[in-house]
Amino acid sequence: MRSMFTNVCAHMNCVAVAAAVLTSAHAAARGEQILQLWQDSLTTYLPGAASSGQDVWPLHAQRGVNIDGSSRTWSALGWALAGNPLNVSGAESWNSHLKLGDMRVDLGSYAPTEVDLSLPSNGFRWIVGRTYNGVQVDAMSAHRDSDGPQGKNWFQISQPEIVFVNGASDDKDAVYIVYGADRYIEFQRADSTATEYKAKNGAAGVVQYASGSPDTWTYTDQHGNKTVFFGGNTSSGRADWQIWKMTDPAGNVCYVGDATTASTAASSGYNADQTIAVAYDGSTQAGGGGRRYTYTYSTIDSVSRLTQVKAETKASGSWSSPSGLVEVGKVEYAYYQTGDNTDGANGNLKLVTITTPLTDSGVSVVKKKLYRYYQGTYNGSTNPGEPNAMKLVVGYEGYRSYDWDQDSS
Repeated sequence: MRSMFTNVCAHMNCVAVAAAVLTSAHAAARGEQILQLWQDSLTTYLPGAASSGQDVWPLHAQRGVNIDGSSRTWSALGWALAGNPLNVSGAESWNSHLKLGDMRVDLGSYAPTEVDLSLPSNGFRWIVGRTYNGVQVDAMSAHRDSDGPQGKNWFQISQPEIVFVNGASDDKDAVYIVYGADRYIEFQRADSTATEYKAKNGAAGVVQYASGSPDTWTYTDQHGNKTVFFGGNTSSGRADWQIWKMTDPAGNVCYVGDATTASTAASSGYNADQTIAVAYDGSTQAGGGGRRYTYTYSTIDSVSRLTQVKAETKASGSWSSPSGLVEVGKVEYAYYQTGDNTDGANGNLKLVTITTPLTDSGVSVVKKKLYRYYQGTYNGSTNPGEPNAMKLVVGYEGYRSYDWDQDSS
């Protein structure tokens, strides 16, 4: 009897200890609140300048999440950045009225998410695409037009960037992840000595700073995906505040330049003007290294513009000495320029051409999308739009149909 009683007591004691541990863990979990408001940035976009790589300056109303934690403008890169795990597509029914197609109803702005290349991969895909923002303003609330490599007011999705805000005190420091011309999330420093920055105002996750040559900033979302950005001290500033790599919990990685060494990635993956030169996804390739994405730029009216991104596979060898190269996808960008600016000012993105090779040798599917913009002084009846603002989009099927109507070829 005593032995049984002792065993029962021991068992009960274990249960009590386990219950205490669970209670303690539960209390700790409850203490880590996901949704946290930060009044300093709630109605203000804190950065006092445009992003360094793509020159965009979103409005505070273009935060990528609603303060209830639901998604407002999604990330094509697959980040779990919305803080509401129960319904990231819209926790409140009125959220669905924010947009009508590609139009932001509340801002009266064209706000597309255009994916030009998205090829199957292990883990993250390397997404090549574009967003647009024609309602940017500067620190004095004056209208401005960004002028990055993707064209005025456009942003290349595959090159998200961060903006660091040096606050009035150390605990007011902030990091912004700008993942589109019209979308961002923000993080506040945990305290005056911390290297961690906590997501605020509806976003989820944490950014961790690490000193080095160069420094790195790692964003971990609520699924455990990690995205690493360079800090502001890369060689000659060529990759300052730009993306380096993305890794999922299984270890699959896609990256710019080099997957393991930050300094090598910055020097080999970026051009001198903070534009991506080459990137790789996590697909299975002979010799390793994933598919290669090569970025080509051309100087048009004295400004460097992204004109092509080409995806390739190889049959053997490393990417430093590949054999059997095969093009598996390509997107080309054309811009209005001197001598061709009737329907857009110099630097406006004009035509997007996507080429997808088929299994039949020499046969490809080609899709084209055309853009036209307002020009000249605003007039409510004769010219109801500002320069560089979107006037007309001719979609892929519309362009194909028009082309066929013109010459049946």
